[in-house]
Amino acid sequence: MDTHFLKNKTVRGHLFTDNPNDIVIGYALANSLGLAVGEKIKVVIPKTDKTIFGNIPRFKTLQITGIFNIGMYEYDSNFVFTNPIIPRKLLMIEDNNYNKIELFTQDPNNIEQVQLEINNKIKTLNNQLYSLSWKESNLSLINALNVEKNVMFLILTLIILVASMNIISGLIIFVKEKNKDIGILKTIGVSDLSIIKIFMSVGFTIGLIGTLSGAFFGIIFSLNIKSIQIFLENLFNTDLFAKEVYYLSSLPSQIDFFEVLLVVIISLIISIFSTLFPAYRSSKIEPINIIKND
Repeated sequence: MDTHFLKNKTVRGHLFTDNPNDIVIGYALANSLGLAVGEKIKVVIPKTDKTIFGNIPRFKTLQITGIFNIGMYEYDSNFVFTNPIIPRKLLMIEDNNYNKIELFTQDPNNIEQVQLEINNKIKTLNNQLYSLSWKESNLSLINALNVEKNVMFLILTLIILVASMNIISGLIIFVKEKNKDIGILKTIGVSDLSIIKIFMSVGFTIGLIGTLSGAFFGIIFSLNIKSIQIFLENLFNTDLFAKEVYYLSSLPSQIDFFEVLLVVIISLIISIFSTLFPAYRSSKIEPINIIKND
């Protein structure tokens, strides 16, 4: 049992002992039923035994030895694990007969290739069998997450565009304020290209500081999102991440450094393009007009 996948998911109690009447249940199910480790529960199935007193439901009393938290609310609120002897007797399944076989892979993201190999094997054995991957069984959740990811990318793009407008407006005002200085620089022989480089450097510096600061705080937020969620829920006394809606026990967070780098690069490129118009405008200032106005 040391290699059981529930070993690292057990939050209270422990896994099975030598007693065949042990059962391990999800934390959400335990909370809803008010159960704790050591208590006994009665498992009833929709099958009956015919006796002289009529049809009697088939049931078994089991003792809770552990409570697990897989992270999927749907599983934590509906699944239980026990000795296979118990469900076989309740369901009257003969020995060496199975209605489902569950396989685990070390690379769940490459499940399509694994499923293809399984399907090829099934075709040589029995056409009545079929396979179902974790992606297919959670298709609605995956589609919802993909839509949310695309929407978040769109929102992030709009935020960056708004920030670039701030850079443009800020540099235009900066150019307006520095007309006299620009006129003096051009009078002493500074070229238009040098003026453009100066203002592009200013705009790029602003974009670089903002981009790196945003990436830094974003990573810190992602690494501590669980603590932040708990703090805000305690502060406002509300559930920010409803388990019943999102099917997850906690707010997941995984940092993809390639995507972080991609966002940083795109942000810097937009910052550079945002400085082109103000920088070009600064190079077109005529020194003679500035001197006359002063």
